[in-house]
Amino acid sequence: GDFIGEKAEENDLVVFFFAGHGETKGSATEQMGFILPYDYNPKRHMTTSISMSTLHDISKGIKAKHMLYAMDSCFSGGILKARAVTVVPVLKVRGTYRYLKNLTENQAHVVLTAGGQNEYALEEGGSGIFTRAFLDGLSGKGDFGQRGFVTASALALYIQETVPHHLPPGAKQ
Repeated sequence: GDFIGEKAEENDLVVFFFAGHGETKGSATEQMGFILPYDYNPKRHMTTSISMSTLHDISKGIKAKHMLYAMDSCFSGGILKARAVTVVPVLKVRGTYRYLKNLTENQAHVVLTAGGQNEYALEEGGSGIFTRAFLDGLSGKGDFGQRGFVTASALALYIQETVPHHLPPGAKQ
């Protein structure tokens, strides 16, 4: 947060990607999601994990108008609880230039997660199913309009359509 907060300018795009373990702690009525970095120590949970509310607080100090969170961890949907979620309708604008101009003029914080607050993120072949779909989508498979760029909504749609095909029977993510 300190490094990005100092470096990011208003018109930048900041991407926060996390693939790893996650955990939910708390009571049945009050739960908080955490991501568990490489150096996580369960005996020092509060000082070695990162809560979703801390991640939210850090993001408020970053000037960038556009932020994309991609979270491939169990219980990663907890970040949505820490954020105010707004669904923005897609603008119907003719022409690629005008379309991109409209997309980039407004502030947008987009959150893509491997699952809900109480869901596990599954792996296949040693990597997260969500991560593979995310990277494939960014590499061009999420460019449904063949325009030469991938929007966050198209990326989300690609992930949403791709992940279920790689899940074991009866699994939900």
